[in-house]
Amino acid sequence: MRTNWDKVKADLDGKVMISVGNQDNFLLNYAVKLLDAEMKKLNSSFVFTYYPGDHFTIATTEFFKDGNSFLENQYQQWQDKRTRK
Repeated sequence: MRTNWDKVKADLDGKVMISVGNQDNFLLNYAVKLLDAEMKKLNSSFVFTYYPGDHFTIATTEFFKDGNSFLENQYQQWQDKRTRK
């Protein structure tokens, strides 16, 4: 991401949400934290969310609510852009 951010920023910025459990069985939480730090350095609008639990137990009401809210917001922004054309 660091080396190609200028090329992909317009396509990705503000459109990506990454969620992970704080105790991921596959240790993905560490990779996500590294990516989170790198994306902050790039001033990206990526959304990173961390939930209690592991790879298989983060699917809580809060997890789904946050994900749906993010998607609804993205869809609304897309609709707004289309109606302005």
